[in-house]
Amino acid sequence: MMQLIPNSVLWTCLLVMIMSCKPASTRQMNSSISKDQMIEANKMMVAYDAEMVNAYIERKAWNMTSSDDGYWYMIYEEGAGKKISFGDKVTFNYNVRLLDESLCYSSDSTGPKTVFIGKSDIESGLHIGLQLLKEGDKARFIFPPQLAFGLIGDRDKIPMRSIIIYDVNVIQVVK
Repeated sequence: MMQLIPNSVLWTCLLVMIMSCKPASTRQMNSSISKDQMIEANKMMVAYDAEMVNAYIERKAWNMTSSDDGYWYMIYEEGAGKKISFGDKVTFNYNVRLLDESLCYSSDSTGPKTVFIGKSDIESGLHIGLQLLKEGDKARFIFPPQLAFGLIGDRDKIPMRSIIIYDVNVIQVVK
C-alpha cells in the first residue's frame, strides 16, 4: 500500500530545494539546513513520486518498463521506420496528461510537434525516451518532475512538481 507523505514534509522539502537555488552570495553561511538534509529531502520526493507512478501503472494494468534514467515507458504499437538517434529531426503526434488524467496539451489542438533530439527545448525525459523509438512507433512515457517540468511546472497547464504522461506517435524521422 502506498504511504502518503504529509503536506508539512512536502512543503519543507520544497522550501529546502528553493532555498538551495539562491546564489551562494545571498545564502547565509550558517544555514540551519545542511547539504545532507537537502539530499535526504530530494530522495524522499523522488521515492514518493515513484510510489505514485507505480500505483498508477498498477491501477491501469499497464506493462511498463522502468528505465535507469528514472522514467517509465511502453511501446504499444511497433513501427517499421528509421530508429531515432541524437540529432535527428523527429515529428510526432502527442498527448500530455497529468496523473489525474486531465489533458494538458495535445497535437489534436496544436498540430504535430517537430524537434531535434538533444537540441530542442523540450522536456529532458522526452529527449531520452524518444531515442528508444523508431518511425511509426506508438509509445507511452511517464516522466517524474525532474525529467519533465521540474519544481515550477510550465506556468500554464502543468502545475508545480507534476508527473506527466506522454503518449506519442512518431510520424517521421529525418537523419
